[in-house]
Amino acid sequence: MAELTWAVVIPAFNAAANIATVIQGCSRHIPLDRILVVDDGSEDKTADIAEKAGAQIVIQAVNSGKGRALRTGFVAASAWHPDWIICLDADGQHDPENIPDFQAAASTGQYGVIIGNRLADTSSMPPMRRFSNSFSTRLLNWRTRLKLLDAQCGYRAIRVSDLAKMRLQSESYEIEVELILEAWRLGIKIGWTPIPTVYQDEISYLKKLPETLRFLKLYLRTFYASE
Repeated sequence: MAELTWAVVIPAFNAAANIATVIQGCSRHIPLDRILVVDDGSEDKTADIAEKAGAQIVIQAVNSGKGRALRTGFVAASAWHPDWIICLDADGQHDPENIPDFQAAASTGQYGVIIGNRLADTSSMPPMRRFSNSFSTRLLNWRTRLKLLDAQCGYRAIRVSDLAKMRLQSESYEIEVELILEAWRLGIKIGWTPIPTVYQDEISYLKKLPETLRFLKLYLRTFYASE
């Protein structure tokens, strides 16, 4: 069987402090010319630093949200015709050294989506984020009857042939839940790989109340959306 080909999509907003390190880490496992940074209206030197580090760049002039950045990145990276796309955050929370774990899971041929699981050890996760993640994961498990482990983790890999079937519309962080719901709708099997929980001094751009409302809207949509 031919070796799987990969691309990386990194949504980035004001990530100048960490983006070069993230790109360098990814390049140890995936060719540098298949690493795409989507600069989502950054006000710092994120795009310049990413380009100097050797990544491919797409610039969104206005900050539009993580969901829009990922969807833009998926379209651009799919044009390279990889078998899989892996996405991770630009702020250093996701260690690129875990990429081989996603690649190993993909090579089994069992899954169309593979998601990092941080919830095996939540000791370093901020309490509010731990509660939010646990609550949303349990709610999705009840709705889908799946055994989801970590619904909000943005470190994930998607088989491109399955990604092409998804109807992703989210503009912001709820895209992570939407992708799971789309996999469920399409009958795409989800796999999991443990990753460490890494929280540094990065700024969280997740606005709790608006994001919660968007999640609930997305969740309720599953009860009346047509196939």
